[in-house]
Amino acid sequence: MIGETLDSLDSYARLQLWQMATLAIGLVALAALESWLPRHPRRATRARILHFARNAGLWLVTSAAMSLLFGSTLLYAAYWLEVHRIGVLNFVATPLWLRVVAGFVALDLADYVFHRMSHEIRWLWLLHAVHHSDADVDVSTNLRAHPLHIVATSLSKLIVLAAIGIPLWVWLLRELVTMPITQLQHAAVRLPRRLEALLGYVIVTPAMHQLHHSPRAALNNTNFGGMLSWWDRLFGTYTPPFEAPPTGFGLDALRERKWQTVWGMCATPFAARNIDPL
Repeated sequence: MIGETLDSLDSYARLQLWQMATLAIGLVALAALESWLPRHPRRATRARILHFARNAGLWLVTSAAMSLLFGSTLLYAAYWLEVHRIGVLNFVATPLWLRVVAGFVALDLADYVFHRMSHEIRWLWLLHAVHHSDADVDVSTNLRAHPLHIVATSLSKLIVLAAIGIPLWVWLLRELVTMPITQLQHAAVRLPRRLEALLGYVIVTPAMHQLHHSPRAALNNTNFGGMLSWWDRLFGTYTPPFEAPPTGFGLDALRERKWQTVWGMCATPFAARNIDPL
């Protein structure tokens, strides 16, 4: 039994390696595309490299913190839920395809809900504001997340797995599929308007998501979707990407250089907690 468990976890670990490969390939490919089809005039190469390095630095801190604090605990917890058949789907006979589709949809809805909560609950917003403090949104912004917000996000996913009964491999597969989509959302690329419109019926596009990174609260409190664009339309938080004028990116309260360093981003939830408005 222990051997079977280890073999299964090894398979899941390999799926995580595929995620890392997808992350790396997406970063390189979209960084190149940002130079070929830029959304707006790009900054000097040195400034772009420094910006990328800072966001990547925060990602390394987050990855190290998650590894140090949890190791494989989250993976084991999700696998334990699967082995012990916890969740609604385990109480009814469901074909594999339905379990996969239900898992993808439930996890995407959970992403929408948690993202919206991260804007509405003060302590979650202080963590999430690190992501929104980027004044030059590009593909590297997808790496920019506070370690504690990643912890909270991961725990929310475990709750969904436990409630619905989603197998661990479906969660990891969904993360693999979502990764290039979320990278594209942040990439500073200008897709053809017709392509944006067509894609927008199904997924969150760069033009949709760039409004979410506006410094204007009326815009950054819309378009919360992670992968699918349906939830914003369904719950009334959708702003059409071509009806609102460009407004820039970032948060006005966090534009100083001290909030843009790796240390500044890590300290933001605590050092900026009394800044109003934030």
